[in-house]
Amino acid sequence: MVCPTISYSQKGIKCHESEQSFSINRRTLEERDRLVSRFLHKAEMKSFSALILLALGYVVTADYRREAVEQHNRLRAIHDAPEMTLNNEMSEGADQYAHRLFQMFGVNMGLKHSPKDSRRGQGENLAVGCTTARVAEGRSVEDAIKSWYDEVCRYNFNVHRFQSGLGHFSQLVWKDSTELGIGKYTGKQRGKTCTYIVARYRKVGNVETPGGRLFRENVSKGSFRRSYCNNLSDKSVGEAEYISASYDDDDDDEASS
Repeated sequence: MVCPTISYSQKGIKCHESEQSFSINRRTLEERDRLVSRFLHKAEMKSFSALILLALGYVVTADYRREAVEQHNRLRAIHDAPEMTLNNEMSEGADQYAHRLFQMFGVNMGLKHSPKDSRRGQGENLAVGCTTARVAEGRSVEDAIKSWYDEVCRYNFNVHRFQSGLGHFSQLVWKDSTELGIGKYTGKQRGKTCTYIVARYRKVGNVETPGGRLFRENVSKGSFRRSYCNNLSDKSVGEAEYISASYDDDDDDEASS
């Protein structure tokens, strides 16, 4: 409203307009200032809370990825393989594909490797778990890595070629693979919580060559002892509530040439 005539007094400001007038006293101005101040404070708190949640999410993500690469390195050391480093770009790609797997399969827990041209020069291990239990994830990254490694109990170190059904293990300990990307996605569907997990490796492992030269050079028995296989434990939340995907040789074990 445009005020044609304004008068001032100790009580405040008075606006005179043709046939009507209105007053804005000091109490009204003070109340306005309080409301504005309260609004700005709430807005700042919401922004601060959002930043805290964002930071916590980043820390949680960084923690599981750091733990994943440390777990890989502990297992690789048994087989005289050098340590891996975490590659953030590869991890982002793994995250995106884990989400894609949930969109494709959901609670049906299908697993299918991403197209090789979408991850050039990278190997890939996949895992999924679903549960009806009230837990945050259908499967942990730690459990997935352990399940890949536990294929060692069926691995023949005297055979220097790709061994069907055991490609997750040989990729995990492949000596030339020194960069790791790790991602996951958890979603809920039809009363179940499902987590898809994707690990990517560069250089790509499981490379077949004449005479098995690369398998001989990259997969070593090292200090591994078969007694490990006598103490395998299931880290799932309960057999009746936890389902591990069965592995299909065409989809989940990957040999590259």
